[in-house]
Amino acid sequence: SCNNKEGLIWLNGEFVKELDASVSVFDHGLLTGDGVFETLIAYDNNPFAYTRHYRRLERSAKAFNLKVPDINLIRNACVKVLESTSIFPARLRITITGGVAPLGSEKGRSKENVIIASNIAPVQPDFSDVITVSFPRNEYGALSGLKTTSYGENVIALAQAHSMGAKEAMEDVIVAYENSPRAKEAADALKQLDSIQGTQLYETGLFYEKQKQLRSAVIYYEKAIESKSPKITEMAKVRIKNITPQLVSDTTPSLSSSESNSSTVNQQEKKIDTKSISNKEGPSISPPPPNNP
Repeated sequence: SCNNKEGLIWLNGEFVKELDASVSVFDHGLLTGDGVFETLIAYDNNPFAYTRHYRRLERSAKAFNLKVPDINLIRNACVKVLESTSIFPARLRITITGGVAPLGSEKGRSKENVIIASNIAPVQPDFSDVITVSFPRNEYGALSGLKTTSYGENVIALAQAHSMGAKEAMEDVIVAYENSPRAKEAADALKQLDSIQGTQLYETGLFYEKQKQLRSAVIYYEKAIESKSPKITEMAKVRIKNITPQLVSDTTPSLSSSESNSSTVNQQEKKIDTKSISNKEGPSISPPPPNNP
């Protein structure tokens, strides 16, 4: 009951006083975090939402191959512990650990330790300062979705929050996403989509070029260049380079022989604004064809 010497602890089927409760220093939950727990709120001798908490405890314990005592046995023990303290609102915790085991990750052969304890639930303010932490949770790990005694990340995050004058800490979802495997999958999918769009724009440009609608073709090639596909970008640049001389000749008025020589250099340096030149062959941009010819 945490500094309440009159309160009782339920330890492996027996009620003992707090100062008399103990587990082995070789307990696997202590050594490696091989354990699960549930924390419940209680405003009287009946813990709130007990059945739902118990079912989640079972799911968590199954991952560790830990045995959970009968639902009614644990419920009665919770009531007895709460009655012994009579401090409300109470924070009631059920903990199951792996029991005595070697000094390593391998499990031992001893029975689990099952502990039920209670203390006063802290009063929560209406508003609190919160910080974000840069390290993400491992949503793909074996402990994802389980309530385990491996709470190192939470301890570090909360200590960081308190050191900065905040009460709580939360994951920076942007940083977490950027560092997650899901982000890489999304980035790869976007690259693939961009490549597909670039290919479609390039092929539409080819269609208009074959139809002699060169200005429309150039516009689609320019859009294809904006794609992140190096191959499509290079191919589109080549097509524009080949089309540009034809556009220059189409838009340059006839010159007399005396003017021709003096304007040759200017014609070569002339840049074509495909968006401003009127299209003699039709509208500047026609709807893309349903299929390639």
